[in-house]
Amino acid sequence: MISPAVSTVSLSSLECSTTVLHIPQSRGSATVTPNVSPVEAKQIEFYAQPPVQTAKKTNGPPSPPSIAFMAHQASLVLEDNSIEGFCHETESLSRHFNNLYQSSRPSLSTSIEDIRVAIWWFLRSRMILENLPEQSSSNAANEQSNKTLKQAQVNLAKALWLVRRVSAEPRREEEWEEAGDWRMENARAIASLRLGLLIRIRHLIWTTTRAALFSDMMKYGSELTGVDDSLWILYPSLSIDIGYLITGQHSPPPDSGSFGLLEIFPLGDTDATFHYATVHTDIVLLVRNVESPRIKYPAILSVVRSRSDHHLSFAIGSQDGLVNFLISSSHDIFPTWKDITWIDTLGAMEVRLRTGFRLQLHFSRKDFDSLKKIYGYFEKTFHTFHTAQKETLVYETTVRETEYHTNSKSKSQAFPRTSIHNCQLRLFEKYTQWSSSTGLHRSHAGHRLAILTPPSFKNISVVSQHWLPGRAIHFGFLRGENQNHTLSLKIEPDEYRTSLILQFTNIADRSEFLSHLTGSFEQPDEKVVAQTKLINFSLTSLELPSSTPMSAFNDSHWQNIRIIDTGATDTDDLALGSWHMVQSESLRVIVDSAKGRFTDRVNIGIGELKIRRNVIASGHELHVLRQPQEDSTFSISDLTIEKDHLQQIEHDLSSLGKHQTIRTYSFPSLMELHNFQSALTGFEVQFDAVVSSFSISRRRMMIPIHKEWASPFTRVQILHRQNVTQLVAFFEGFSHGKCLNFALKKTDIFEKFMRGGKVYLKIRDAKFPFPKGGKTDESVEGGFVCLDLLEYPGEHDNICIGFDGEMGKF
Repeated sequence: MISPAVSTVSLSSLECSTTVLHIPQSRGSATVTPNVSPVEAKQIEFYAQPPVQTAKKTNGPPSPPSIAFMAHQASLVLEDNSIEGFCHETESLSRHFNNLYQSSRPSLSTSIEDIRVAIWWFLRSRMILENLPEQSSSNAANEQSNKTLKQAQVNLAKALWLVRRVSAEPRREEEWEEAGDWRMENARAIASLRLGLLIRIRHLIWTTTRAALFSDMMKYGSELTGVDDSLWILYPSLSIDIGYLITGQHSPPPDSGSFGLLEIFPLGDTDATFHYATVHTDIVLLVRNVESPRIKYPAILSVVRSRSDHHLSFAIGSQDGLVNFLISSSHDIFPTWKDITWIDTLGAMEVRLRTGFRLQLHFSRKDFDSLKKIYGYFEKTFHTFHTAQKETLVYETTVRETEYHTNSKSKSQAFPRTSIHNCQLRLFEKYTQWSSSTGLHRSHAGHRLAILTPPSFKNISVVSQHWLPGRAIHFGFLRGENQNHTLSLKIEPDEYRTSLILQFTNIADRSEFLSHLTGSFEQPDEKVVAQTKLINFSLTSLELPSSTPMSAFNDSHWQNIRIIDTGATDTDDLALGSWHMVQSESLRVIVDSAKGRFTDRVNIGIGELKIRRNVIASGHELHVLRQPQEDSTFSISDLTIEKDHLQQIEHDLSSLGKHQTIRTYSFPSLMELHNFQSALTGFEVQFDAVVSSFSISRRRMMIPIHKEWASPFTRVQILHRQNVTQLVAFFEGFSHGKCLNFALKKTDIFEKFMRGGKVYLKIRDAKFPFPKGGKTDESVEGGFVCLDLLEYPGEHDNICIGFDGEMGKF
């Protein structure tokens, strides 16, 4: 059966507190004024020395905006009424910042460092505004909220003052060309960062103005009590480079370009990355001496993800630029997720560094819970998309287009309902394990389909669908636009209906996926050992009190049959006593019709495979008795099938797993039947015919007189595998039994004679078991023989077989 609910997860359901203001994060926002082009160039690295010169491409992408163009755009942003109004209301703060800058400016401060500090204060202001608590009736709470608003406004004023102070065009562009390409690239990067930051500052001012957050502008001067008005954070000095403690390598100068500013302090989504959240953190370096004061580094942590990768990264940076590192899924220098421990009691994340040191990132409780929720969501998504316990990945591809539809009204996390391009698809085969006298074996237990949205899709989500053997696989072929071959999968559990429409790159991918799903794919070590036409195929359930034909199976008009298996397929290659056929985990019978496929896995133990041939009935039939089976697969390639018929199929599949069943195969010729029987049982059929007579000469006890048991209708088969040869007899109308089989030995005595124009063969003193299915044995199993586990030959009597013509091979 299909699981009660399709397992789906989606990032859209995460209510992260860091997105309350819905600040636009992608360039080209439509909310800017018409006379201002929100140009924001791609992230540019800063060079400490000229890079290696390479040949210029003539047919490359368009060149980035010039410095003069970006400077003009920045001036237009600064002329916006909202910017000018905010500058006027914080004019006294500007004078205060100017005095601080002149008196306490770091000696090595540069334009890029001023931009870094401006981005720092902008992010701090935005984080405060995004986490503002709701209005409270408590005076103390409102007073704290007003104080927090003041701090956000002061931080925003710091960012705007610093970015206005940075000169975007200190020289004419001709002078930059004379200074060298790498210096001009750095200047262009500064201009790009300055313009991008100004656009976001303006939008934040617009948002706060609409929300009336800064409506009661404070009279700055004497009312800055409790508000941080400094421009630079004073970090503790260490006797060792903190960058070396983190990476084991000495940190380069902050402006050397080892990290782009927007990589460590992302302002929003870019052409290369997605941005999910930004929080404040205090980095605490753990030392062995508990009496030593803990060293604390204020920093900003940003949750980002590359558009070409599914995995998250945490980017951590300090204001002074000495702490810049990533936490990602894999990295040669920086910590990975394997080095992370979440400490709930402290609201902190501990990082094991490659240098042997440890540090902790401390957060507010709200930020800690938000980060852990985002991280946990991605972990759950990847766990769903990877191999689970007792699963094997059998197929993986990228689907050109995916559509997921369901009428489920669940408000839980769900896969997007829109058409998505380039999703990753994985098909897992589920299995169960069981023990036998020969060891541990595996049985098929269904499939699980997992589809993951592409990394270019911001809200990463996955849908996971289970197909258990009790449910039919219902699919259909669609032809989309441009001759694209499309597959529609229908899932109809009792609670709701779900469908998947998958558009594959080519028909070969679609066919391979379906062959895996329906169980007909040939692995490298497998091959088709028998393949033939079918006249008919039917199943009968031996559900008490009477046998019941499975109409849903029997009405499918089966046409072809094949057997797939691994290992030796030539009976001469099979070792004596080998149980290759009956204990194969790969042996399966594939029966096909025009609109369906039945995959019958023959993963059984010793003595479970039993067969019978027709005796009186015309045609070439082979009957196979199977124990309850839970690993079969039924697939239907008809989207218009009636629901009642689908339910009947699933009822029959359920019966297969609960009751004994008889499979009846009808073949066009005897040769095709023999090929199928040999591939299924491992025994070569050397003789198969209905004989004219078959009798057993029984000795009476205590009296030297024989009594003959004669069967009116008998089919005899001679089967051979390596050094084992069996005689199998199927009886009809014989009161003493329905079948028997026994091994023929080299020491057996055979006598041939003629009588009445017929040829007879006598096996003198044959060793055989008593025939099965006599008067006292009313079980269905009495009419079937087991070739792999012979019964003890307790009878020692003569057997005489008569033929109408020449014996032939016999």
